[in-house]
Amino acid sequence: MAVYTSGPLKSLALVVLSILARLSMADAADDCVPNIGTSGPLMSVTLVVRTWEQRSSNFHFDDPDLTSTETFQILKDSRSSKVGGANVRFYGKELCVAVTKVKEIERRDGSIDRSSSCQKSCFGVGGGARLQFYEGTFGSISSSNPPCCLSGSIKTYEFSIPAPPTTPPPSYTCVTCSAADDCSTQSSTDTCHSGEKCFTLKLQKKETSEVATVKGCSHQLRYWGKNLDCDYQCKNNVRLWPDEPGHHYSVCVSCCSGNKCNGQKVTSGARSSESKFFAMVITLFFTVHILII
Repeated sequence: MAVYTSGPLKSLALVVLSILARLSMADAADDCVPNIGTSGPLMSVTLVVRTWEQRSSNFHFDDPDLTSTETFQILKDSRSSKVGGANVRFYGKELCVAVTKVKEIERRDGSIDRSSSCQKSCFGVGGGARLQFYEGTFGSISSSNPPCCLSGSIKTYEFSIPAPPTTPPPSYTCVTCSAADDCSTQSSTDTCHSGEKCFTLKLQKKETSEVATVKGCSHQLRYWGKNLDCDYQCKNNVRLWPDEPGHHYSVCVSCCSGNKCNGQKVTSGARSSESKFFAMVITLFFTVHILII
């Protein structure tokens, strides 16, 4: 049996139908569940949700406006939970979100055609996703030039999990001394660049038994030999600058991390005259080479 209404009864019926339609949309939203993400060891993450709205008029789109920003703490759980207008579930590595997108289009007779769909995405720490949750188009096109009069709105959730702040590598104070110094008594200190190590370099010319010692910050190793770095270790019969004539050396490089970690004494007693002369020659040679490069 058909029931015909008019006046106040008709308005009341329209209100009831509108409420039922919105309740139906809410039920659909509950059916929009997140995907299954990758599991991991994290027990919680911070989820930032930004809401954007982009309006349009007669095919002209304005820049999106940020209407709200909210932050949530999401715990690891196999069950989904409601966060704002989204269903979310965190698996310990990936967080998965699901959003019901409502689409409204005004017909020529003024009625509204409504539909809904489920938008889904998963992402990890440092990642994010943008999912639309509303799109509406209203009005109709007239024959005027320019065409008139249409209006629209697109609303979007922007989800993100901020990456934790990175801590820069520490800076160490290293013992420094040149080949002409007695490192046990004439050393000084220098604060190295972040991430650098302290080095100790020992050079022994092939024809002698004297050893020259150099200490400092690891970036200075390149001044003493073309291929010298913290991984060089010990090698014999080495020409420090392969492309140039010069003596062969036994070379040992050691590096460490920590304040003055390269400060152990390497000699005891007074240095011999021969040792001092050899160290002076070594220092002079490398000083000239540094000036050239």
